[in-house]
Amino acid sequence: MPGLETEMPVIYSEGVSRGRIPLQTFVAAFSTNPARIFGLYPQKGTIAVGSDADLVLFDPARAGVVDERRLHSRAGYDPFNGFALRGLLVLTLARARSSRATDNSRARSAAGDISCAIGATRAPSARTAVHYFS
Repeated sequence: MPGLETEMPVIYSEGVSRGRIPLQTFVAAFSTNPARIFGLYPQKGTIAVGSDADLVLFDPARAGVVDERRLHSRAGYDPFNGFALRGLLVLTLARARSSRATDNSRARSAAGDISCAIGATRAPSARTAVHYFS
């Protein structure tokens, strides 16, 4: 389905980054509420001891543009192609293991030990937001 891969970054950019929706509403819409609806809460949908360590890391200071050629969809197009984004997804962790890092980031994972550096010399800023998504 075209646009599904870019849905979360676009809503973060247009909603959270622009101050149109609170961060808590964004997290509830993409994580907590779906986990409850599908009966997966509290194994998923929250950050707690015993829950899956599935996290996404957004850097609210980073900007970019949606490029449909870099997406995984076989549809051949994305409705948000060329859309300017503010606040980019920089890392995805599934069960505390890196499953996606952007071109400019490095991630190492081991049981209970996660570290990430954005770019060659810059670590995530104090403003970097960590959100939990199932």
